[in-house]
Amino acid sequence: MPEWRPADESEALGAEAVLLEWLAAVDGRLLNGPDALRAWARTDRRAFRAAFARFASLPPDRPDLLDAAAAWLLGGEVRPDLPVAWLGVSGDPALLALAAIGGRCDLASPRRFAALPDWPEPARRPDASQA
Repeated sequence: MPEWRPADESEALGAEAVLLEWLAAVDGRLLNGPDALRAWARTDRRAFRAAFARFASLPPDRPDLLDAAAAWLLGGEVRPDLPVAWLGVSGDPALLALAAIGGRCDLASPRRFAALPDWPEPARRPDASQA
């Protein structure tokens, strides 16, 4: 069983923690925290997308939709009760993914996005000064 545990209630209720619990319970995939989840999503896109499609009840044959939905849900912590203000282009496919996960737009929201959140963020490279 993974050793990672959420640091507090807010982290425990976050989408990454919920996905980690779901992966362990439903898929039998034990990942040791959000960093391991992001690393897996970067290194095995096909397996991540297949699992995320089941988790989010999205069509598995739409990698563009799956990647954008994962970015909203996991990178932006977007939920139906936390609307976002979209400042990007009105025809952006990111809006379809936002709707697919139950997100909603409200121009008065202080949570403003002009592009998809960066998730999983690029792998960290060691600082040259520490090498």
